[in-house]
Amino acid sequence: MPICLPLIDFMRRLPVAGPLMALDHGKRSIGVAISDEGRSIASPLLTISDKKFQSRIRQILAVCEQRRVAGLVLGLPLNMDGSQNSQCQAVRAFAFNVSKQTNLPITFCDERLSSNEAKQFMVKMGVKKSQQETSIHRVAASMILQWFLDEMHQYLEQRTT
Repeated sequence: MPICLPLIDFMRRLPVAGPLMALDHGKRSIGVAISDEGRSIASPLLTISDKKFQSRIRQILAVCEQRRVAGLVLGLPLNMDGSQNSQCQAVRAFAFNVSKQTNLPITFCDERLSSNEAKQFMVKMGVKKSQQETSIHRVAASMILQWFLDEMHQYLEQRTT
C-alpha cells in the first residue's frame, strides 16, 4: 500500500462517516486539527510540542483512537513554484513512519501559505501575539484540513453532476 494515497484512492478507503485529522508538521511542533463526523468543518484541536519522533507518533495515534479518526491528511509544505524542499522530505518521512504503525489511509494536501493565513486570521480575531506562537500550527492544520474537505466535496459534487 502506498504511503500517500491520491485523493480518489484515499476517499475509497474511508468509511461513510468519521472525522478526518490533519497535521501541520513543523520543526518544533505539530499542529493537529479535526473535522466533524460528516467531514464538512475543520477545527483546531491541539499542538504537540514533544521533540521526540516516536512520542509525537504515539500522541497522534492516541488522538486518532480516542476520536475514531477515519483518515489522516498531512500538510505538504511545497515551495511557491510547486517544487519540493527538505521540509517536504521530513513530512514524507514522518508519514512513512506513521503508516508503519496504523492502517488509517494517509494523504497529503498542499499547505502553501497556511501558516501565513493562520497568522493573519489570528491577528484579525484579536489573538495576542504571545498566544499566536503556541496556536499557529493547530490553526494552520485547521486551514489545511478545511481546504482538503472543500476539495473532497467539490470532487464529489462534480461526480454527481
